[in-house]
Amino acid sequence: MADVVRRSPGFVRGWWGLDDTDREAAHVLVALDTLDHARALRRMVEENVAGVRLRIMEVGVSAEAD
Repeated sequence: MADVVRRSPGFVRGWWGLDDTDREAAHVLVALDTLDHARALRRMVEENVAGVRLRIMEVGVSAEAD
C-alpha cells in the first residue's frame, strides 16, 4: 500500500502506524499537494481495497519542533 501511495500524483509525505489499543487497525496520514489529488487517491483506494475508511481534511495550521 505504501508503495502505491508514494507513486500517487501530488504525494508529499506519508506516515503509517498500528493502533496502540487495536493491533488489527492501522492508521495512515498522507499529505498531498491538492484537494483534487486527495480525492483521486481516496477513489483509487476505495475502489481497490476492501474495508478501508478514508477521510479527507484540509490542513489549516501546522507546527514544527524547535
